[in-house]
Amino acid sequence: MSISLKFGFIGVGLMGGRVVDTIAQLLGPDGKQLYSTLAININRQDLDSLQHVGNKLQLNSPFKAAGRNPEVGYEALSQNEDTVKKAIADLAFQSDFLWFVAGLGGGTGTGSILQLVQWAEDLQSIGVDFGIIVSLPRVLDGYQENKNALLVLEQLDRAVASRLFPVIIVDNELLCTRYLEKRKYENISVDWTQHSNAEIAGLLHQMNIITTQVPYGHKHFDGEEFRLVLKAGGCMQFAKTMIDIKDFRDELTIKNLLQRSIQNGTASGGYDEEDAVMAGISVFAPFTMANEVYDVSNVRILENAVKDICPRTEVRWGHYVDYNTSAPRVEIYSVISGLGLPRRVLDIQELLKGLKPKEAARKLDLNFGVEIEEKKEKPSVTSAIVNPFARKKVEQHRQGEQPEGKVVPLSPEPKLNWQNAQVKEIPAWLKRYPDEPVI
Repeated sequence: MSISLKFGFIGVGLMGGRVVDTIAQLLGPDGKQLYSTLAININRQDLDSLQHVGNKLQLNSPFKAAGRNPEVGYEALSQNEDTVKKAIADLAFQSDFLWFVAGLGGGTGTGSILQLVQWAEDLQSIGVDFGIIVSLPRVLDGYQENKNALLVLEQLDRAVASRLFPVIIVDNELLCTRYLEKRKYENISVDWTQHSNAEIAGLLHQMNIITTQVPYGHKHFDGEEFRLVLKAGGCMQFAKTMIDIKDFRDELTIKNLLQRSIQNGTASGGYDEEDAVMAGISVFAPFTMANEVYDVSNVRILENAVKDICPRTEVRWGHYVDYNTSAPRVEIYSVISGLGLPRRVLDIQELLKGLKPKEAARKLDLNFGVEIEEKKEKPSVTSAIVNPFARKKVEQHRQGEQPEGKVVPLSPEPKLNWQNAQVKEIPAWLKRYPDEPVI
């Protein structure tokens, strides 16, 4: 098994750690882990429960756990900044692309993810890109978890609209519902969280394998094109579509099947496909029917169907042959970028209003729906994101005396915009010297 891109995965908090622990179980032919992994947490027991992750880092904190308090998670990350940055740098030097993974709603992951994104801006100076994978809580997870998640999502909305970096949204409500439905017909031996973690782990890995395949003809969605789709930024959608050969000449049927699978998605749904900027679409035909599937008339039908679904999207195609099956069906794998936040985010906002009295509900009218004009310069991550959990008690402020105990927001220093074509000097925390080993 070969892969195109050397991904590194950093899981923060319970959910993030469990996902990267699942990713760490993906092995190459030599039995070695395919991806570098790191788990960060306050809770020692959560870290000890991870059996496969390559590296673990416990944050020094006066608390044994964050207790679903994002401010505790943020403070712990900030107090361990040098240690965390060194761990990130060590992983970055082993990777082409770093992914930060966190569950939204709890304490450590929720409180840390926005600060990690701001630090990650510096990675571009050493040629390493980054993205985030975040999960949405279920409805039954209650008011506090959904409120915590919404505070982060409000900040991510501007970054998503500006397409500053790729964001993969994992909808736990959707995955749990699908798991329960699937269990009616299949014997599944793991609980829904383990099953969902495997689904999440497979999102990027599957495409990373597909891009190494030998193409049929001249259409090849390779590793560098996969990277371009990722770097287009915004929310990403993954989908898999199965089409029977008998339906393959019917343009309307193909369009309906593709549109349904893309709208439902693998990890989340409810996106507006017209927002999409780039897409990679890989088609697999059975070896006995490859000539028929890739006949120019059938290819045109498929291309027109995708154009109708994503009219403004630059599409990179890959045509392949599946030599392991002769089943009369075509499999289509899609990865789409440049999307806005899914409608499920607005559902969370409405859910919270229904769980609280009217006085409190009015405070939940957060600022979603950010529109970024194409002609204006895109903001940097630092200017686009304000961490809602970043509060600091000080006795003196830079401008003078402050009342004792006053709470003021932190003011992070301006940092490098990772999409800027001019690469600035490498920050000190990412510098490596000849005699310094990379762990």
